[in-house]
Amino acid sequence: MRQSDLSLLDRIIEKFIPPPLIFTRRRFGLWAVVLMISSVGFKYLRMSGHIARTQGLKAAYNFLWVKLFNPVGPGSAGFVYFFFGWLYRRFPQLVRMPGQIEVELTTVCDKKCIHCENTMWDVRDQPALNITFDELKTMMDSIPKLKWASLVGEGSSFLNKDCMKMLRYLKERKVMVYQVDHLSDLTEEMIEELVDMKIDGMVVSFDAATKETYEAIKVGCKFDNVNTNIQRFLDMKKKKNSMLPEIVFGYTVMNNNVNEIPQFIDHIADFAPRTDFGPGGRINFNRMLVFDDIKHLEQKEIPKEIIQKGSERAAARKWFASFTGTNDLSDCPGPEMCMAWMEPYVMMKGLVMQCCAVFISNNRPQLRKRAFGNLIETPMKEIWNSKPYVQTRKLINRSNQPIPLNCAGCRIFNTRPREEKYGVLDTHSGRLMSQEEFVREYQGESMQMHYDLDIVDKRDANKSIPVEEGQKMNTE
Repeated sequence: MRQSDLSLLDRIIEKFIPPPLIFTRRRFGLWAVVLMISSVGFKYLRMSGHIARTQGLKAAYNFLWVKLFNPVGPGSAGFVYFFFGWLYRRFPQLVRMPGQIEVELTTVCDKKCIHCENTMWDVRDQPALNITFDELKTMMDSIPKLKWASLVGEGSSFLNKDCMKMLRYLKERKVMVYQVDHLSDLTEEMIEELVDMKIDGMVVSFDAATKETYEAIKVGCKFDNVNTNIQRFLDMKKKKNSMLPEIVFGYTVMNNNVNEIPQFIDHIADFAPRTDFGPGGRINFNRMLVFDDIKHLEQKEIPKEIIQKGSERAAARKWFASFTGTNDLSDCPGPEMCMAWMEPYVMMKGLVMQCCAVFISNNRPQLRKRAFGNLIETPMKEIWNSKPYVQTRKLINRSNQPIPLNCAGCRIFNTRPREEKYGVLDTHSGRLMSQEEFVREYQGESMQMHYDLDIVDKRDANKSIPVEEGQKMNTE
């Protein structure tokens, strides 16, 4: 649906509410949005009581803060931004320091998932590295009011030998923690430890309903192992009388698994009632973020009949399933709606980016060059208040301003019209460039497919940048 097709009510909603709720409104109607917020809000109040009893008031406070004030990321709800998001977009200086953060634990992986950029990396562009516990503690200690953290990475987090120690440290600080994993390699002992430390959420990357399709996509992962470990989590939560972790499923939609969506809902529902997975238990069917190497896997849209069938299956099994995203940029919200800048993403090793939306682009060298600072070496307050970072936050939500370089080419929000009209501003150097200059010099060959521009001179756009540039690498 394009802006010209929207009703007055839709335009008001588009201006004031977050994109996931815009999608819900368009798909199911305004009352669906209201009922969803009311229902989920009640369940989270109940969950906060459970957390207060088992972890203390500070942990319960942080949990409610995330549900009210964290607009993006797994485990967030962002209820406040349903009403007041426009205020923060208009006055980004109201966010004095981030309360939430994503940190890349590792770029080490022993899998070869066919849609993951890690599989495509040249070691010169991104070596296989781990963050150490001391490095993570240094970074997190510079955010004293941290409420939420997601320890992620375009690798397999549990291959980092310090992963469990890091999770325990954050939970001792009463920080709400979500972890993302394929679950193929966890042992029963590791699952018990995760439940005992009361990790808040586990996002399971699970991209097919059948063993054949799953193992063809997630090469090296074992379908049977994942099913066993899902059941272990459910059994362990019952044994420990714990509502945590919430278990969420992320299903990346491709042309080779799109037809298994309804079957996947049944597959997950067969494990247990949704309530056993926690109040946040759900299935998210997400579009694949495309770059040139994986374009052959692209599914531009989930067919309406599959969404309909999937929705019917979810309703029949009392599950919540969302179908989000589109690879038609004209259907994506404009960057004026973005609030992802509230959640910095820390890439390997310690390099701070404004969010995670520019990743999965197979263009790591350029991302390293554009970082706002190194959180291992510089406190977050100093990085957050640096001139390039402040200017990026001021510009991104202004409809009549250039797109900040670090946000240009986003595949969540459609920055293209503003790039074309107002250009792209490098907030580090102050250089204003045309859209064509940006694509030629910064996007790299893997991402130029997203632009309808005739660019001949690529100027070695995707040429490797030495690892030591802009950061100190620790190869431990």
